[in-house]
Amino acid sequence: MKRKVPIRVAVLGAILISLCSQSARADSITITGNLTSNGSAVGSGDPVTNPSTINSGDPFSIGLSYDPASFTQSGSSFVLTNASLTLQFDGYTFGYSSAAGNYLEFASPGVFGPGTTSFLICSSLANCSTEDFLTLYFQGTVTSPSTLAAQAGGLSGDPGASPSEFEFLRNFSDGSQTDLQGTLGPPGINTPVPEPSTLILLAVAVAALGGFRHRACFKG
Repeated sequence: MKRKVPIRVAVLGAILISLCSQSARADSITITGNLTSNGSAVGSGDPVTNPSTINSGDPFSIGLSYDPASFTQSGSSFVLTNASLTLQFDGYTFGYSSAAGNYLEFASPGVFGPGTTSFLICSSLANCSTEDFLTLYFQGTVTSPSTLAAQAGGLSGDPGASPSEFEFLRNFSDGSQTDLQGTLGPPGINTPVPEPSTLILLAVAVAALGGFRHRACFKG
């Protein structure tokens, strides 16, 4: 005859598994700044349909969510292989993700030498120079994506970057382009997001604990 596992033991086991699950977490970073250029040279395919509403000083925000253990390295270049990024300003939203084949890379040291960090985001590596890209240039150093969240607080916009600390450029088939530029504030670090498997285990633990308490009260 099989021995039943006490409910309290099962609940405790589920809670311990949930708390001890550290793999495949997602870190999240928010970067904010202000525009210094409204990118007034607009192409026919530009999704920013009314650049007159985009003005110097307008705020923007960038949200980066990534798995700190998922990247490929080549020298000081790190390509994020499980990440997504969203740029928002003036009611417009532009999204990128490695799952969609977009290219998300940071380098530290960056293109402006020792003590700098660069982020490059574009639709794909092959299209970085022919379509659209987003570049962020910081002062400060990050050793790898695995420590990005811990070290991002030490980054700040690089005032020596050319043409600017923030650049969002889009090229169009008619030969025109729009080129938004701006300044960057220090990245904000968000609490790591639990993976769905961890959340499920926590839900099971809470449900089982609730059932145990209900039966205990009923018996009493």
